[in-house]
Amino acid sequence: YSSIPPKSEIRARVELLDFNEEGQAQALLDMPPAERSKKHTFSDVMKIAEKEHLEGNEYVNKGEYKLAARRYVNACKLLEEIDLKKDKEEEAQKQLLKKLWLNRSYCYLRINHPKQACLVLQQAISEFPREAKAFYRMGKAKKMLKNYDESRNYFLKALALRPDDEDIGRELAMVDRQLKMQQDNEKALCKRMLDNTTNPMANSKSDQSYNGGTSSTSKGREIEIDDDDYDEMVEQLE
Repeated sequence: YSSIPPKSEIRARVELLDFNEEGQAQALLDMPPAERSKKHTFSDVMKIAEKEHLEGNEYVNKGEYKLAARRYVNACKLLEEIDLKKDKEEEAQKQLLKKLWLNRSYCYLRINHPKQACLVLQQAISEFPREAKAFYRMGKAKKMLKNYDESRNYFLKALALRPDDEDIGRELAMVDRQLKMQQDNEKALCKRMLDNTTNPMANSKSDQSYNGGTSSTSKGREIEIDDDDYDEMVEQLE
């Protein structure tokens, strides 16, 4: 039986000593930014963001790209809402954000989400306009979206910053081949249309042969582009 008399009023004081290891970032994110800034210093938030960053890298090493991206996103949210009071704090925030943006883009490319990669890479390029890896990843994302002209432009920008990078040169060559294939297909189509206009009866059989012999093959090559250096996992992490 309880020794507390009935209808007694109980008052307790609870002191938070530490976060649960697994949910530190989420516990902070559940707080409004203003409240978070009052209760936690810049150093506190940076440590938790860095922890999310490292755990994200561990997930990448295991091939768990979606879980890794989630960790990176948590860290980005904390850093983007952090209260900055000194220039050194802003510099530390930006440097960690750059690593997180690049690592997020890597994960998005691996799980075939090029549009999300483009969004996060645009942030990286805006803040760090001389970051070759951001241009390189943007080129890859645009290539996955089959926007080959823009892809080529981003690869050229990356190559200007890293002239001896073989990976960039190889990607640029692949895009150039793709663009040439498109141009050749367009020229062939224009020629067929012109021939049909001037002499449709004489070209009907050759048109059917052309359609049956090369169209599906060209289309197949146009869609299936192997990316030989997609196994750059640990080296590409920041």
